[in-house]
Amino acid sequence: MNSNPRRCGFLSNPGIKKLKVYGPPLQEGFLLILYNVKHISILFLSICLLSLSCKQAPLKSSKEEGLQKKVLHHMVAFEWKKGAPLDSIMKSAYNTLGKIDFYAGPFSYGDNSVSVIDQEYSSNNTHVMHIRFRSHYDRDSVYMPSELHMAFGKKWGPHMKSIKVFDWWE
Repeated sequence: MNSNPRRCGFLSNPGIKKLKVYGPPLQEGFLLILYNVKHISILFLSICLLSLSCKQAPLKSSKEEGLQKKVLHHMVAFEWKKGAPLDSIMKSAYNTLGKIDFYAGPFSYGDNSVSVIDQEYSSNNTHVMHIRFRSHYDRDSVYMPSELHMAFGKKWGPHMKSIKVFDWWE
C-alpha cells in the first residue's frame, strides 16, 4: 500500500492541504466528486424539505380534468309559423331563458343569417338558440323542468312550426 500523501491542488478549499490515499492512485475527478458529495447532499436534502413543505393541490385523474373542461352545447333551431311575433319571441327568450343563471357560458338567441350561397342548404329554421351546460344533469334535471323554460315553451309553443335540437360536447 502506498502511504505517501499526495497534494490536492485542484480543490479550492484552503482547509484541505493533503489527502492520504491508500491503494491505487485515484483520478482527480473522483476526488472532486468526493469533496462535493457533502455539498450536493445538503442541497438535495434542502430541495426535498422545501418540496415537502409546499402545499400541493390534490391530484385529479386525466378523466376528471377532461370532463371538467368540456362543455355541453345545446343548440335549438326554430321554425316559426307565418305571422309569429318574432321580435316578441326574441325579447321573451332573453327575459326568460336568458335569466337562468347556471349556464356554463353566455345565452344567445338570434335569427338565421345564412348567406345567399348557403340558403339552398339551409332548412326553414329561422331562429337559433345556443346554451352551454356543465353537465347532462344541468341540462336534463335543472334547465328542462325549470319554470322559466316551461313558461317559454307554453307561451310560444303554439307559434312553432318545427324545432330541431343539437347537443354536443366540446
